[in-house]
Amino acid sequence: MTLDLGGREAEVLGRVLERFDQTDGGHWIWNSYVNTGGNPVLMIGKGDGQKGVKTLQVRRIVFEMLNRELQPDELVWRTCREQLCVASAHLKAMTLVEYYDQLRSTK
Repeated sequence: MTLDLGGREAEVLGRVLERFDQTDGGHWIWNSYVNTGGNPVLMIGKGDGQKGVKTLQVRRIVFEMLNRELQPDELVWRTCREQLCVASAHLKAMTLVEYYDQLRSTK
């Protein structure tokens, strides 16, 4: 896993799974913190006696824990129009180049 969770993967996944509402359309609508761009985030303590928190992208956590590890140049994108959806079935890993190619081909 490219995310450094300090051996707390089960704890983090548990926190993610209790912070969304499932809809009939298969969306997992995030009901907790979002960043300034409106994207779902989870804040966890740094651990190892360090003060402060880490802010993690929820879609990245879900993708890596329920699908596969991301390559260094990959980002996680939603395939649905629900801004707060974090459903693993609605996530796709792509490079930025692949994402822009896809946008161009749908115009």
